[in-house]
Formats: sequence, C-alpha cells, structure tokens
Amino acid sequence: MRRFGYELTGAGRPPAGDFMRYTYVQETRTLLRRAQRLKDRWDRQREPNPVAAQLSSGRFAAGS
Repeated sequence: MRRFGYELTGAGRPPAGDFMRYTYVQETRTLLRRAQRLKDRWDRQREPNPVAAQLSSGRFAAGS
C-alpha cells in the first residue's frame, strides 16, 4: 500500500472470523452476479424477434 501513497494505520490483520465473513459475502455476491448474467444471456437468446419483424404485411405500419 505504501507503494501507492497510502499510509498504514497499524491496525494489523483482521480477526479470522471477520475475514471469513468477508470471504463468504464476497463469494456469495460473485455467484449471484454470475447467475444473473447467465440468466440474462439465457433470456436474450430465447426472446422473440423484434416487434416490427412480427407485423404481418404492414397491418400496423400504416398507423405510424
């Protein structure tokens, strides 16, 4: 940290319980982000074509 201009506070290492809690929360959030990205990708690949492509022979095109 000193290499980057930060001063150390002298607090030392966190207790093992705090470190384990941090690690658990970090991994949980990482897994949730990955699951959300996978779900989004899954949904994008299975969504129908754009609405304009589903119109039949200008049925609604005249009104716009």
